Amino acid sequence: MDIICSQNIFEKKNPSYAYISNILVRPSYISLEYALAHYGLIPETVQIVQAVTTKRPLCMSTSFADFHYRHVKNSWFFGYEEAMIQGTLAFIAKPEKALLDCIYFMKGPLTIVRIHEWRLQNIEILNLDTMMKMAKNYGKKKIVCGAEKLKEFIEREL
Repeated sequence: MDIICSQNIFEKKNPSYAYISNILVRPSYISLEYALAHYGLIPETVQIVQAVTTKRPLCMSTSFADFHYRHVKNSWFFGYEEAMIQGTLAFIAKPEKALLDCIYFMKGPLTIVRIHEWRLQNIEILNLDTMMKMAKNYGKKKIVCGAEKLKEFIEREL
Protein backbone atom coordinates (compact mmCIF):
# COMPACT_ATOMS: atom_id res chain seq x y z
CA MET A 1 0.00 0.00 0.00
CA ASP A 2 1.41 3.36 -0.98
CA ILE A 3 0.71 6.06 1.56
CA ILE A 4 1.63 9.58 0.65
CA CYS A 5 1.08 11.97 3.49
CA SER A 6 2.87 15.03 4.65
CA GLN A 7 2.57 16.19 8.21
CA ASN A 8 2.63 19.77 6.85
CA ILE A 9 -0.59 19.13 4.90
CA PHE A 10 -2.25 17.79 8.03
CA GLU A 11 -1.05 20.74 10.11
CA LYS A 12 -2.52 23.24 7.64
CA LYS A 13 -5.96 21.66 7.69
CA ASN A 14 -5.77 20.54 11.33
CA PRO A 15 -7.90 17.41 10.76
CA SER A 16 -8.94 15.07 13.54
CA TYR A 17 -7.03 11.84 14.07
CA ALA A 18 -10.28 10.06 13.16
CA TYR A 19 -10.29 11.75 9.75
CA ILE A 20 -6.61 10.92 9.20
CA SER A 21 -7.30 7.31 10.16
CA ASN A 22 -10.08 7.09 7.57
CA ILE A 23 -7.74 8.48 4.89
CA LEU A 24 -4.75 6.25 5.70
CA VAL A 25 -6.70 3.01 5.24
CA ARG A 26 -9.85 2.82 3.15
CA PRO A 27 -12.38 1.55 3.88
CA SER A 28 -12.21 2.02 7.63
CA TYR A 29 -14.18 3.47 10.50
CA ILE A 30 -13.15 4.48 14.02
CA SER A 31 -14.26 1.95 16.63
CA LEU A 32 -13.35 0.05 19.79
CA GLU A 33 -12.17 1.97 22.85
CA TYR A 34 -11.30 5.06 20.80
CA ALA A 35 -14.96 5.37 19.74
CA LEU A 36 -16.20 4.56 23.26
CA ALA A 37 -14.07 7.41 24.61
CA HIS A 38 -15.37 9.74 21.88
CA TYR A 39 -18.95 9.03 22.99
CA GLY A 40 -18.05 9.43 26.68
CA LEU A 41 -18.93 5.81 27.40
CA ILE A 42 -15.59 5.18 29.13
CA PRO A 43 -13.73 7.67 31.31
CA GLU A 44 -10.27 7.07 29.82
CA THR A 45 -8.60 9.01 27.06
CA VAL A 46 -7.43 6.52 24.46
CA GLN A 47 -4.06 7.35 22.93
CA ILE A 48 -4.10 4.87 20.06
CA VAL A 49 -6.51 5.62 17.22
CA GLN A 50 -8.37 2.34 16.72
CA ALA A 51 -10.27 1.50 13.56
CA VAL A 52 -11.94 -1.41 11.80
CA THR A 53 -11.34 -2.26 8.15
CA THR A 54 -12.01 -4.99 5.64
CA LYS A 55 -8.33 -4.78 4.68
CA ARG A 56 -5.48 -6.55 6.45
CA PRO A 57 -4.79 -5.64 10.09
CA LEU A 58 -2.20 -2.91 10.40
CA CYS A 59 -0.41 -0.84 13.02
CA MET A 60 1.10 2.43 11.94
CA SER A 61 3.09 4.95 13.98
CA THR A 62 3.41 8.51 12.79
CA SER A 63 4.93 11.56 14.39
CA PHE A 64 1.47 12.72 15.46
CA ALA A 65 -0.41 9.52 16.41
CA ASP A 66 -0.45 5.73 16.42
CA PHE A 67 -3.11 4.04 14.30
CA HIS A 68 -4.26 0.44 14.74
CA TYR A 69 -6.58 -1.24 12.24
CA ARG A 70 -8.43 -4.47 13.01
CA HIS A 71 -9.84 -6.69 10.26
CA VAL A 72 -13.47 -7.75 9.92
CA LYS A 73 -15.08 -9.60 7.05
CA ASN A 74 -17.17 -7.56 4.63
CA SER A 75 -20.50 -8.65 6.11
CA TRP A 76 -19.50 -7.22 9.51
CA PHE A 77 -18.49 -3.86 8.08
CA PHE A 78 -21.63 -1.97 9.14
CA GLY A 79 -23.00 0.14 11.99
CA TYR A 80 -20.98 3.29 11.39
CA GLU A 81 -21.83 6.81 10.33
CA GLU A 82 -20.13 9.98 9.19
CA ALA A 83 -19.86 12.43 12.08
CA MET A 84 -18.16 15.72 12.85
CA ILE A 85 -15.15 14.94 15.03
CA GLN A 86 -12.98 17.85 16.14
CA GLY A 87 -14.01 19.92 13.15
CA THR A 88 -13.65 17.29 10.41
CA LEU A 89 -15.99 14.62 9.10
CA ALA A 90 -14.97 11.05 9.78
CA PHE A 91 -16.52 7.61 9.76
CA ILE A 92 -17.09 6.27 13.28
CA ALA A 93 -18.92 3.27 14.68
CA LYS A 94 -22.22 3.98 16.34
CA PRO A 95 -21.79 3.50 20.11
CA GLU A 96 -23.60 0.16 20.04
CA LYS A 97 -21.38 -1.13 17.21
CA ALA A 98 -18.21 0.02 18.99
CA LEU A 99 -19.22 -2.11 21.98
CA LEU A 100 -19.94 -5.09 19.75
CA ASP A 101 -16.59 -4.68 18.00
CA CYS A 102 -14.94 -4.74 21.45
CA ILE A 103 -16.78 -7.98 22.27
CA TYR A 104 -15.76 -9.51 18.95
CA PHE A 105 -12.06 -8.70 19.32
CA MET A 106 -11.70 -9.64 22.99
CA LYS A 107 -10.16 -12.98 23.79
CA GLY A 108 -12.73 -15.20 25.46
CA PRO A 109 -16.30 -14.41 26.43
CA LEU A 110 -17.63 -11.16 27.85
CA THR A 111 -18.09 -11.55 31.61
CA ILE A 112 -19.57 -9.30 34.27
CA VAL A 113 -16.03 -8.69 35.55
CA ARG A 114 -14.95 -7.47 32.10
CA ILE A 115 -18.02 -5.24 31.83
CA HIS A 116 -17.12 -3.66 35.20
CA GLU A 117 -13.53 -3.16 33.98
CA TRP A 118 -14.86 -1.01 31.12
CA ARG A 119 -16.27 1.40 33.77
CA LEU A 120 -19.13 2.32 31.44
CA GLN A 121 -20.76 5.69 31.93
CA ASN A 122 -23.40 7.71 30.04
CA ILE A 123 -25.07 4.41 29.12
CA GLU A 124 -28.39 6.18 28.60
CA ILE A 125 -27.21 7.10 25.08
CA LEU A 126 -27.25 3.43 24.05
CA ASN A 127 -30.15 1.95 22.11
CA LEU A 128 -30.25 -1.62 23.39
CA ASP A 129 -32.69 -2.80 20.71
CA THR A 130 -30.32 -1.52 18.02
CA MET A 131 -27.39 -3.23 19.76
CA MET A 132 -29.22 -6.56 19.82
CA LYS A 133 -30.20 -6.29 16.13
CA MET A 134 -26.59 -5.50 15.23
CA ALA A 135 -25.35 -8.42 17.35
CA LYS A 136 -27.56 -10.84 15.43
CA ASN A 137 -26.10 -9.54 12.14
CA TYR A 138 -22.71 -10.98 13.15
CA GLY A 139 -24.18 -14.48 13.22
CA LYS A 140 -21.76 -15.44 15.98
CA LYS A 141 -22.85 -16.91 19.31
CA LYS A 142 -20.05 -15.10 21.16
CA ILE A 143 -21.38 -11.70 20.01
CA VAL A 144 -25.04 -12.45 20.69
CA CYS A 145 -24.31 -13.89 24.17
CA GLY A 146 -22.01 -10.97 24.99
CA ALA A 147 -24.61 -8.45 23.82
CA GLU A 148 -27.30 -10.16 25.91
CA LYS A 149 -25.08 -10.04 28.99
CA LEU A 150 -24.22 -6.39 28.32
CA LYS A 151 -27.91 -5.53 27.81
CA GLU A 152 -28.87 -7.15 31.13
CA PHE A 153 -26.08 -5.24 32.88
CA ILE A 154 -27.10 -1.90 31.36
CA GLU A 155 -30.79 -2.43 32.12
CA ARG A 156 -29.92 -3.04 35.79
CA GLU A 157 -27.80 0.12 35.85
CA LEU A 158 -30.45 2.40 34.28
